[in-house]
Amino acid sequence: MMKQSCYMVDSKRLQFTAAVEISYLDKIIQGWSCEYIHESENVNQKQISLLRQAVMDGEISQSQMIDILNGSTIGRPVHRWNR
Repeated sequence: MMKQSCYMVDSKRLQFTAAVEISYLDKIIQGWSCEYIHESENVNQKQISLLRQAVMDGEISQSQMIDILNGSTIGRPVHRWNR
């Protein structure tokens, strides 16, 4: 887990389980997500799970990550059951 994530868990800005989920992401996306949490707000387990799913479906940009964490449907992949 990145040092930033540990600090955010200790300061209650990030749930431990969400931090573990973040640790499975690419280092670049980890950095983006830590920057987002630091500058914006807390994130929860569901948001990080959606982010991980989007990353597993293919590459994402920083703006797509922000859309996902903001709860927007713009950055989320379209699954056949969501159509």
